[in-house]
Amino acid sequence: TLPCGHTFCEPCLIKTTQRHRQQLQQQQESGIITTPLSPGIHTRCPVCRANFCLPEFPRMNALISALIEKYLPQASVKRKAEAVQDEADERAHFAIRRRVKLDVVKGRRNEYSQI
Repeated sequence: TLPCGHTFCEPCLIKTTQRHRQQLQQQQESGIITTPLSPGIHTRCPVCRANFCLPEFPRMNALISALIEKYLPQASVKRKAEAVQDEADERAHFAIRRRVKLDVVKGRRNEYSQI
C-alpha cells in the first residue's frame, strides 16, 4: 500500500518503481532535472500519479493478502509461482548483462555483446 492509500501487488509495484526510476534518470541525463535524486525508492502511483520517495519498499497489506488467499487460492498459488519465475528470469538477465559488461571492459566481444 502506497502513502496515497492505493494498493498493488508487489510485482506490479516493482515494475512501476523501476519504470519511474528510469524516467527520472533519463530526465537527469537530458538536463530536465538538474538536482541529484535523493536516496530512497522513487515511485509514482499508477492510479493517482502521486510521486513518492520512500525510505523503504512499502509493506504488504496483510488484510488484502489474506482475502486473496482465502477467496482466490488458485490465483494466489499461480501468481506466487509466476513471481518466482519472474525473479529467476530477472537474475538470469542480470547475469548475462554483467558478463557482457565484463567482456567489454576486458576488451573482448562475444555473441552476447549485442544485448
